[in-house]
Amino acid sequence: MRWSAMGVVTVALSAGCAQPAARAGTLDADVGCGKLATRPPADGEIVIDKLPLRITRPGRYVLVKDLASPHSGIAIQSGDVTIDLNGHAIRYGMGVRPTEGRGVTTYNSWQKGNIGHAGILCPARPDRTQDFAGFRWNSRFTGVVVRNGKVRDGTGAGLAYSNGIDLGGTVGAVVENVTVEVSAPDSFGVIVGRDAKVRRTTVLHTGTHVTNRHQQVADVALGPGAELSRCLLDGGPQAGVKAGTGSRIHHNLIRHRAAVTNGYGVQGYGQSNVRIFGNRIVAYNGRGIHLSEKGSGWEVRDNYVEVRERRNREYRRLQTHGIKLEGTRNSRVCDNVVLSVSSDGGEPTALNFSVAAGSNNQVYGNTFIALTVNRQGAYAAYFVGSDCAGTGIRDNTFWTNNVCCYVGPDGGRNATFRRCTFRRIGGEPVLFYANRNYKKTYASSDRFIDCAFLDGIDPRSRYFPGRTAAWRSPADYTVGWSLRLKVTDAGRAAAGASVGAADSAGRPLAAATCDERGAASIDLPEFQVVYDAAAATSTVVAPGPFAVKVAAGDKARTFTLSPRSPMSAEVDLARRGGLVLTPSSPRPGTVGEPYALPLSATGPDGAWKIAAGKLPPGLSLSEARLAGTPTRAGTYPFTLHAPNAARKAVTLKIAPTPPKPFWRKRAERALKARSPGPLGVRWDRRTDR
Repeated sequence: MRWSAMGVVTVALSAGCAQPAARAGTLDADVGCGKLATRPPADGEIVIDKLPLRITRPGRYVLVKDLASPHSGIAIQSGDVTIDLNGHAIRYGMGVRPTEGRGVTTYNSWQKGNIGHAGILCPARPDRTQDFAGFRWNSRFTGVVVRNGKVRDGTGAGLAYSNGIDLGGTVGAVVENVTVEVSAPDSFGVIVGRDAKVRRTTVLHTGTHVTNRHQQVADVALGPGAELSRCLLDGGPQAGVKAGTGSRIHHNLIRHRAAVTNGYGVQGYGQSNVRIFGNRIVAYNGRGIHLSEKGSGWEVRDNYVEVRERRNREYRRLQTHGIKLEGTRNSRVCDNVVLSVSSDGGEPTALNFSVAAGSNNQVYGNTFIALTVNRQGAYAAYFVGSDCAGTGIRDNTFWTNNVCCYVGPDGGRNATFRRCTFRRIGGEPVLFYANRNYKKTYASSDRFIDCAFLDGIDPRSRYFPGRTAAWRSPADYTVGWSLRLKVTDAGRAAAGASVGAADSAGRPLAAATCDERGAASIDLPEFQVVYDAAAATSTVVAPGPFAVKVAAGDKARTFTLSPRSPMSAEVDLARRGGLVLTPSSPRPGTVGEPYALPLSATGPDGAWKIAAGKLPPGLSLSEARLAGTPTRAGTYPFTLHAPNAARKAVTLKIAPTPPKPFWRKRAERALKARSPGPLGVRWDRRTDR
């Protein structure tokens, strides 16, 4: 799809929804290996002055000079071992001629006879080294520490599976203040086992070849319960971090450079309860964070993710995922900022869903930005093979210059965007793009509840492209508003009271039961956009006005309304009269940004008035709508006088014009460049914060 070819009618609309305020955790400049210190050996320390070396007893070991080995460097076969590199460097694999791997396969993880070397190793598998005869493996040694120095592969680093530090056979190991440089094919920078800690470590990976992309070759691979913090990961042929179940990954700078598909800043197939927070993931080439199949309980929060991805040997066209939920369950994605930019063959998809019904994932408080700067499509939210029933998508902001929400060829249905904001950054975005395919017979039934459509995005405009009649199927989406009621009976909470709504033909539409506080909430559609597959046309259907009935015992109240914004009111079953349904806490505004709040009430039509107080400067009331551009920040209480003589106190907050966020500067740089290449991802710690 060529974004520039899509014609859109841009009618400015706004909604009375809560404006989410996504944030991404700041990252201190102090990441990666710090200053290295050199000192004389202390009493009781064991001097390391030659390689290769096999350590078979506990102790504190200290290097006294830079060392090199023709194959592996140091093999650990004991617990309670501390290796102080003492500001020096270990070089391994010096005696093997480079080999070149060709092509990409997807079956055999290991090449027989091509097992490489490691700088420091205590591996979890017997085939991870051939350098030490009778080497013990998977011994789960405890108390292993490596610190304060450098580990580099050597001039013969072309031998595959030559990892920098491999401590997969240890428990609770610590790797700190170390720089690891790796360039061999199929190689990891650092591998650690259960409950390890990797901190203030730098991995510089210049390797470009992966034989089997399903290995998830990474700069760092973590065992269960391991922690990676304040590290700098740069380069690598696929992933930044391969997570383990229960691992914690936080406050790192990850700049991976994937040469094959499935290269994410953080990923972990089948792993659960992974915590990812406070990181900056800025790909030279690759994707962001993958909440993987057969996994559950992930928590992804307060990260800044910026990705782009070019075509590779396998695929001429890719989806560049910022954050992808694929088959995961019971996971939480919140307060992240994700920027996905198109490149040669890479279609940006800032938020990508492929989940099953009942997955119970929660996505909230994020900012997702998808930008096309060439001929690639860009999608702020992308649904493929999904049934999002039971997944919460709320209080997010979606920015794009192309498509806000895309339903892919193999389906995406039952997604509900609640209190989300859709905004334009350049271009003429389409709200909803459905590419129905594979003869699917179900309707998408996606919903936008209490959402704001700003910057000229028109939720009534639709884009349902078709191929041939045989490939088309129905598609639809609904724009609507919540109705929140607090029901009382002579001033006392009416717990258990029923709330029901029916359409103009009397068909039941929604129902709820009041809780112990007398509170209940239902959703009412303002309109529905329906695609007729046979005729290849779409229409806008307005099912209102609605009849709402509130009942408890032998008492009931019934009123009619046509929703135009989120609604809330108090209903006393012992009284009569109209209701003002405009929310008492409308979404806040911002100085210099257009604002609109449609007003809703029950009862006869008539003129609205401000009974007390004043509107924020720049706003005015006309024809059941507060609209304008605020000019002064502050908190403004006022009372609305509805046409039916009911009144409601409202407080509207206007925020000052905020400084331009970090992501906005990066996005504008991408739009200005308008090229498929990377954005110059060299990180300036002084200005890029």
